[in-house]
Amino acid sequence: MADRSLMEGGGKLTSAPLRLAGAAKVALRARPERPARTANLVTRFGPVTIKCPANLARQEGLAETVQVSLVEV
Repeated sequence: MADRSLMEGGGKLTSAPLRLAGAAKVALRARPERPARTANLVTRFGPVTIKCPANLARQEGLAETVQVSLVEV
């Protein structure tokens, strides 16, 4: 619901550092009160490092950061 400071160093999680994997156009059928249309989809991927939420950072045994693979469509 809101942008959060997730990345190491305080940055926001965005698609800027991700690599483009592909693009596609998908035809969406008409629905009541909505005409048929075409959706343009883009897929990106890449590794990101996220930090532990501030309210959990003090709990013993939790890593300060975790590296995960992000896929964005």
